[in-house]
Amino acid sequence: MLPQIQYDKVLLGKMKSNYFNAKALYETIKANAEEIQRKVLAENEFYETEDIAKRMEKRGGDGKPKRILDPDLTYMMDLDNELPRFIDLCYPEYVKAGIADSRGKDYIPEANAKDLMYEAEKQLVEYGIDIIPDEFGEKETLRKAVQMIKYRDKILDLVLRLESGEVENYAENN
Repeated sequence: MLPQIQYDKVLLGKMKSNYFNAKALYETIKANAEEIQRKVLAENEFYETEDIAKRMEKRGGDGKPKRILDPDLTYMMDLDNELPRFIDLCYPEYVKAGIADSRGKDYIPEANAKDLMYEAEKQLVEYGIDIIPDEFGEKETLRKAVQMIKYRDKILDLVLRLESGEVENYAENN
């Protein structure tokens, strides 16, 4: 007979709560930051560097620097001159929205929330490995495997499927 998995459903419920709430916080802050960045890019002109435009010409572009309107493309602007100006324009808006990182404008608004989400994810994955019965003898293999995103995501998915105590929405408790 196969050994049964024994685990604390209340603890797992709290860990799931931490993870889901941290993920929601991260996604909310990230979405707000992207909205601010889109607004700043729409109201101010930022362009690709000449070097980027030349590289894009090899991929079918016309070789002329294009205006940047997508926050995901800000790496294409001049990182020494334009990026600091872009950050200087975004930061006061982050502060107004209440999403600025407490460490200052050198950090993206969602940095702390992302760290929090990854820590909650890491705890869930570690717990998932810890509750596997020792008789299977695969814990160390799994601990190594979770260094790869594909396997970490699979273990996370399996742990999230386990029955647990109540999963709380921390926003409702305020």
